[in-house]
Amino acid sequence: MTPRSLGCALLLGVLAGAALAGAQPARAPVATVGLLCVGSGCPAPPLEVSLPAFLTTLREAGYMDGQNVVVDLRGIGDTPAQLPGLATRLLRRKVDVIVAIGAAAVLAAKQASATIPIVMLDVPNALELGLIAGLARPGGNVTGVTFPLAELSAKHLELLKQIAPEMTFVGVLWNPTTPYADLARKHAETAARAVGLQVRSLEVRAAGDLDRAFGAVTQERTGALLVVEDLPLTLRRREIILFALKERLPVMAWSRQFPAGGGLISFGPSRAEMHRLAASVVAKILRGRRPADIPVEQPMRYELVVNLATAKAIGVTIPPGVLAGADEILQ
Repeated sequence: MTPRSLGCALLLGVLAGAALAGAQPARAPVATVGLLCVGSGCPAPPLEVSLPAFLTTLREAGYMDGQNVVVDLRGIGDTPAQLPGLATRLLRRKVDVIVAIGAAAVLAAKQASATIPIVMLDVPNALELGLIAGLARPGGNVTGVTFPLAELSAKHLELLKQIAPEMTFVGVLWNPTTPYADLARKHAETAARAVGLQVRSLEVRAAGDLDRAFGAVTQERTGALLVVEDLPLTLRRREIILFALKERLPVMAWSRQFPAGGGLISFGPSRAEMHRLAASVVAKILRGRRPADIPVEQPMRYELVVNLATAKAIGVTIPPGVLAGADEILQ
């Protein structure tokens, strides 16, 4: 082969290689979704078990965990005091969006950044808390899922009155350091008046406050307990349930963790639906939508869970109408 023909062959080889390289499909960029959450209710591996609805909805939108999207768990911790540091950690990892679970997590994410998209989850009354400017056009960098406390409180008190019609007082356990707790207490008082009940406000700010609240319940002959759930009170769930069993008191809460642990009843928004809604919002952001322009979602499905074994233990008869509306009955 002459030097000229050799040069032509080499040139053809280079061009052919370039053509083949150009023909190969470009690899899709990988987006990163950071989770910001503290406490026992946070997602944990395997995510197929702790976040099945979230992952399924992302997958249906074209985002496969481990392929073109990665869910980063480095923003998950144990206590609320860790939230600012965890939010900063996610920002340093340059996540594309933060899914903040709980009002305190959303506040920490907002304080860390005014530009990174934040999708809130498990947050009541986001508008009243000042997290968004409006439901239809949230503005800023926060959107996601919220649920209304007024309707939730009304259902809680209505159910308690059906279960214990002779009751006149209900104790509301709440933690003043939780962003939404005072709103929840006020809505509970309004809902209680509507069904002829009076509220005993039982503040639980520090460790010793729970014992003082128990003493007040015993002394004032409170007929039932309504728990405004947050991380500190959820961590002391067992103490609350054991006290209620001893005093033969119905306990109403938001999540099925309470009746599953021996409390009487819970009523709250479906976590699976909230996870689906949050994932759909995440998908919109990853496609280029601005959080400010994505309407905030509200769950339509609420779940009622009743523990019949507890009802028997405390001498309460659950009305047939309540049982008929239950999504889950624990024996």
